[in-house]
Amino acid sequence: MLLKIGMWFLLVFTPTFGLESCEKQNEAILAKMSADVAFLEKGFVELLSTTKEMMWNTMRMEMRLNLLKTEMETIRGTDSTVSSVGSMSDMSSSSSSSSSSSFPSSSSSSSSASTPLGTTLPASSSASPTCSLGQLLQDQFKNLPIEIKINSPKENTSGKSDETNVAESNVPIAPGSVSSCSNASKTGIYRLELSKNNSALVLCDAEYEKGGWVVIQYRFNGSEDFYRNWTDYENGFGSLAGEFWLGNELIYMLTAENAREIAFLMEDFDNVKAAAKYNAFKLGNKSEKYSLKSLGSFSGNAGDSLTRNVGSKFSTHDMDNDKSSSHCAKLYLGGWWYDDCHLSNLNGKYMTGPTKEYAISMCWSSFKGFHYSLKTSRIMVRF
Repeated sequence: MLLKIGMWFLLVFTPTFGLESCEKQNEAILAKMSADVAFLEKGFVELLSTTKEMMWNTMRMEMRLNLLKTEMETIRGTDSTVSSVGSMSDMSSSSSSSSSSSFPSSSSSSSSASTPLGTTLPASSSASPTCSLGQLLQDQFKNLPIEIKINSPKENTSGKSDETNVAESNVPIAPGSVSSCSNASKTGIYRLELSKNNSALVLCDAEYEKGGWVVIQYRFNGSEDFYRNWTDYENGFGSLAGEFWLGNELIYMLTAENAREIAFLMEDFDNVKAAAKYNAFKLGNKSEKYSLKSLGSFSGNAGDSLTRNVGSKFSTHDMDNDKSSSHCAKLYLGGWWYDDCHLSNLNGKYMTGPTKEYAISMCWSSFKGFHYSLKTSRIMVRF
């Protein structure tokens, strides 16, 4: 009888004890899994941050690698030229001495004929030309921008104002003035009241996203050289009827009171269009070197290739304000808010589509990369 009661007790209560034990085990497992998930989430965040840093470092390394390749090629070219000149000089000396023994009266003409056109040899040219690597590098850095650059900057020596440039292009100017491009009934050139005592002729865009835009840069055929000096970028250059840069001082005045929306519109040679927009663009003043003070949040299908440059000052080939040990404006042939150095270069060299040249062209890397020069670029500020 006692045995039966004992068996009955085990059958009734044992499952209950087992269930309570399983619940405790499950709670322990869930607690461990929660801890593992939290650990993995933390690791993922850290990995994501490290990956972004690796991406930026990889881009910087790629830029510097291409720069070093360019420097090496230039040094090789310089060395080859020096050797060639030395060889020609030796040949000249030999020819001259030979001619002197046979035809004394024609020694000077023989020497002149053996000298390459465009080469001026020093009096001590008979000595073998030698040059230290340091001197070669110094010469290379001095001449690199000149060797890359094809067209010389177009200096405005006529003293003509923007009104003259527009008038010569037979482009009508809207009568009166407007306090905002949102008052422009159609795309065209208007006199914009920037403040109580300041006004300027600007190109208003009344078409893109319901209008109200001041065009600050427009490029579409390469007719205007954008490898310009600091003063040109400060005052503006080109024609409102063609390609132009409005001028850093005017752009600063557009954002002096409030941050503005800015749009970067671009198109490739397959007529694919893209846009990058920011909702709080603000430019520093002249004493701040027209620094890119803010951009705000990004939107658009071109990708964000400028936020990284926030805080950078504007640089040109004669005003190095970048954060790099190199001179970015000289290396990449433009005027821009370079840091170390860029992900976009819309004031770079105008080329046509794919190019072997690295990052010197009018490019927006998140849209078409560093080896593609865009067909058009249009930068606009909503005012």
